Amino acid sequence: MDSNQLKLTVEAMPDGGFRATSSDVPALDVQNATIAGAMEAAQVTVRAIAHEGGSELSPLLKAARTSLLTLKVSIVGA
Repeated sequence: MDSNQLKLTVEAMPDGGFRATSSDVPALDVQNATIAGAMEAAQVTVRAIAHEGGSELSPLLKAARTSLLTLKVSIVGA
């Protein structure tokens, strides 16, 4: 896997909207009204997590500090 590729799962919520999570970044759990919005919120959140992290970040989070991540998206229940 590329060091700046984030595996993202976007799932439809029963009451509307979409939730984005990633096994690559366990702290990532965002919701938005649209799939695109959930994906964008995930990018922003991962970058924030990367900037808050210390020196022991994974290569993925180190890459997120300086560049946009490539998203590998799985959409569930849409």
